[in-house]
Amino acid sequence: MQVFIPTYNRADRLEKAVKSVLGQSWPGLDVIVLDNHSSDHTPEVMQRLIASDVRVKHVRHAENIGMLANFNAIPALVEGDYFCMLTDDDTYEPGFLATALGWFETYPDLGFVACDAPTKRYGVVQGSQLDYWPEGRYAAGAGTLKCLLGHYPIITNCLFRAGIRDEFHFHPELGNTGDGFILTEMCANHPVGISRYVSGSWNNDGDNASSLQGFDAKLITRIAIAEYALYRRLFAEGRFTRRCLVVAWFKRGLSVLVAADRGGFKALRADTSIDRAFGSIFRAALSAAAATHVIRFFPWLLSLWRKHSKSRVRRAGDRATRPSSHQ
Repeated sequence: MQVFIPTYNRADRLEKAVKSVLGQSWPGLDVIVLDNHSSDHTPEVMQRLIASDVRVKHVRHAENIGMLANFNAIPALVEGDYFCMLTDDDTYEPGFLATALGWFETYPDLGFVACDAPTKRYGVVQGSQLDYWPEGRYAAGAGTLKCLLGHYPIITNCLFRAGIRDEFHFHPELGNTGDGFILTEMCANHPVGISRYVSGSWNNDGDNASSLQGFDAKLITRIAIAEYALYRRLFAEGRFTRRCLVVAWFKRGLSVLVAADRGGFKALRADTSIDRAFGSIFRAALSAAAATHVIRFFPWLLSLWRKHSKSRVRRAGDRATRPSSHQ
C-alpha cells in the first residue's frame, strides 16, 4: 500500500498531510512525498518526518518538472497492491484506507474505490461530487455518464488497484482538468466501488491551481476539443460506448458555447482549432447559438436536473441497508 503526496513549496501544510496518512487505522503503508524541487524548507520538514517514522520516503526531483509531470511520476513508483494520491494541502480521515480496502475484500474485481470528500470553501461545505452516486458497486461502464457530466469522484479520495496504474495518467493538453478524464476512462473499463464514508474534503479556498487559473475562454475551448479527441480514441479502441461518445460530443459543444459567451465565437475561431475540430454545419450552428446567448439558460436547466438527481440519490440511500450492485 502506497500513498503518494506530490508537493511544491507547501512545507507548512505538507507535515499535516503526511501525518494524516500515518494516522490511518490500516498500518501497512508507505508515504512517498514527491518533492518537485521545492525552494522552501520542505527538505527540513521531510528530514524530521523521516526520522520520526520509517514509513515516510522522500523523492526529490533534481529540478521542477511541472505539476502534471510530478503527478505522472506516480505509476512508475507503484510497488504495492494498491495506491492513492493525496495533494499536499489536504488530509485523510483515519478510516479512509481501511474502508476502501474493505470494499476490495468484498468486491475483488474493483478497479478503484471512491470515498466521499465534500467540497469546502473556507470551512463551509458546498456539496459533494458523490451527491449523484448511490453507494454501491458499479459494473464497468455503469458510472461513465455520471463522470462525463462532471460528477466524477475526487481523485485524491480514491484508492486504486495497482493493476490499473497505467491509466493513472494526466494528459498535459487537459491541464488541471485531467483527473476527470482519468476517472471517466477507469469507470468505462473497470467495476468501481462508491462509498459514502467521508474520508476527507476538497478544500477550494481559492488558492488551488484551478481557482488561480480563473476563467480562460481559449483554454476552455482547447481543453474541450482535446478531451473529445481522447474519448474518440477510446471509442476507436473499443473502450468507450457510442452513447457515451455522443454525450462527450454534446459536452464539447456546450463547453465551446460557454467559452464563446464570454470570449466571443469569432475570437475563439481565430485563436483555437475550432475550424479543424468541427464540421461546417455544426460550426455554423455553434455560431448561431453563440449569437443568441442561449447557453445562459443552461445553468438554470442544469440546476433543476441536479436537484432532481440529488433527490433521487437521497431516496435510494434511505431505502438501502447495504451496498448494492449497479449493473
